Amino acid sequence: MAKNILSTVTATENLYSAWKEVKKKKGSPGVDGISIALFGSHLDYNLTALQRCLQNGDYSPLPLLKFYVAKENGGKRPICIPAVVDRVAQRAFLRVIDPMIDPRLSNCSFAYRKCRSVKAAIQRILFYREQGYPYVVHTDIDAYFEHIDHDFLLEKLSSLIDCNEAIELVKRWLKVDFYEGGRLVKNPHKGLPQGAVISPLLANVYLDEFDKAFEQTDFKLVRFGDDFLILCKDKASTKLAFDMALEMIKRLRLKLSCSKTAIVHFGDGFKFLGATLANRNIESDTKSSPVDVPQGKSHKSPILLKTLYLQEQGCILAKNDQRFVIKKKKDVLAEIPAIKVDQIIVLGNSSITTSAMKFALIKRIPIILLSKKGCYCGKIERGDSGNVELHQIQFNLLRNHDFCLRVSKEIVKAKIHNQKVLLQRHSKKIGNINQVLDLMRNLSKKVETSNNVDQLRGLEGIASSHYFRGFKYLLKSSFGFENRIKRPPVDPVNSLLSFGYTLLFQNVYAFITVHGLNPYIGYFHALRNKHPSLASDLIEEFRTPIIDSLVLYLVNSQILKERDFYYVGKDRRCLLIDSAQKTFIRHFEHKMNSEVTHYHTGILCSYRKCIDLQVQEMLKVIKGEQSVYRPLTMRY
Repeated sequence: MAKNILSTVTATENLYSAWKEVKKKKGSPGVDGISIALFGSHLDYNLTALQRCLQNGDYSPLPLLKFYVAKENGGKRPICIPAVVDRVAQRAFLRVIDPMIDPRLSNCSFAYRKCRSVKAAIQRILFYREQGYPYVVHTDIDAYFEHIDHDFLLEKLSSLIDCNEAIELVKRWLKVDFYEGGRLVKNPHKGLPQGAVISPLLANVYLDEFDKAFEQTDFKLVRFGDDFLILCKDKASTKLAFDMALEMIKRLRLKLSCSKTAIVHFGDGFKFLGATLANRNIESDTKSSPVDVPQGKSHKSPILLKTLYLQEQGCILAKNDQRFVIKKKKDVLAEIPAIKVDQIIVLGNSSITTSAMKFALIKRIPIILLSKKGCYCGKIERGDSGNVELHQIQFNLLRNHDFCLRVSKEIVKAKIHNQKVLLQRHSKKIGNINQVLDLMRNLSKKVETSNNVDQLRGLEGIASSHYFRGFKYLLKSSFGFENRIKRPPVDPVNSLLSFGYTLLFQNVYAFITVHGLNPYIGYFHALRNKHPSLASDLIEEFRTPIIDSLVLYLVNSQILKERDFYYVGKDRRCLLIDSAQKTFIRHFEHKMNSEVTHYHTGILCSYRKCIDLQVQEMLKVIKGEQSVYRPLTMRY
């Protein structure tokens, strides 16, 4: 059949049918000035000449006529008009090729295809909403038609059409030059001419790899040309979906339009293809299920939690379209697309405009306020994300003594284990560590035989006291550090530990809320007002591998020195100077994004992803899907 493609295209009956379709579409003359009426006045001669050229391989398309039309957003769209004879040739080709290719394209693509429309795309979106996909990544491809790579496109087309003559014909249409403003312009060897008959099909072929990649995930993609939505079950998944789209589009040698990218929720309402979509039904909404809804598989890429730090004292966080803008006086310090922000941490004397605050609330981006000293002050966030049924399960489990004891034992064992590992890694160099290790081993045994949570809390406190006495010997310069003193930190090491634990805590808290858990209902730390005890539970296993090891590195490498600290008040509170605080945050983020092997899953991922995985581990235990909580433990 493939060998007969060109003969079918050039068949007399097919060429006449193609002409009728071109005539029906009307349209302007091309670069040769021949109108549809003029071409039709010598129809038999023109079609016979075209047929002969195509069959003999002598066919060469005329240059395109290029001009620009105004877009609704104020920009201009380039339109390239082929000559009438070339429109007939492309239409004849399309009549044969489209039935071969279209059935092999993804079901999530709706533009430029028969029996598919804007209405069908909207129906599919609303169907997915009803199936439990309330979060949406809405974006499009920046100047898509102008940046399509010809060689890459021809390679894709060759995998669908086993006919060299047909591929060569498409190549000629792609490589044709154009007239713009009365002068001939050489083809840029990329892009599809908007206005050419063949371009819509080729545009779908180019993105079919993108479409099929999303079919293998649990996301739901609805694409209309270069404008698409990715529907997700929860907010955490939207970050994963966006990162995947970004990577796939980059692989296709294209770019996403960051200014047009947004994460939205049906509860907020949004526009797509001219329709306003929200939790309420719209005119085009139906209850019927779309045809062949693809069944996906879970995707294993990491979820990243991206933090915007507002550190520069006296700066202002404002909003511009879909971006956060950091200003100081008349200077713009940074512009960050909202799609790249999961939480905002404000340190010290900085302010946020009302519009930026509202924008963050709409996008469900929490704003965490810390003092200049790094102390937690409060949080600004929406209060409508609670999962009441899940919270009820959490509360009910508080009355289950065995459950609380079982979870608490695992948390304490993991914390002591991680502390021992850090000390053991240096035990050969420092002899004083061995005695501390022996004491901690004995405490680990007592944890196993404990029969109540209060006793576990006491053992955890004693173990930490021993650990920090040993931690002192690991420091090349102790800066006066003797043991852990929290309030206030009285030396540089305690100051670094406190600041680091605060930053880490906010990351743990964020992932807890992302997965719908109540951060105030924990099982090891005592339940009390204004204390997120679940976040305190889950942070324990991460203190040593992330913060303690980071502090050790910063001090021993002399990245932070005594001159980077100052003391205030009668209690001689030790604090970081501004520049040192920025240095710590930079190294903290590097540590959080460094890769380790997650012990339980075997996934190579960042520490930030490990936190996400551990929150999911706790979620499974709370929901009864798993009997034992398995904390993150360091390897010797």
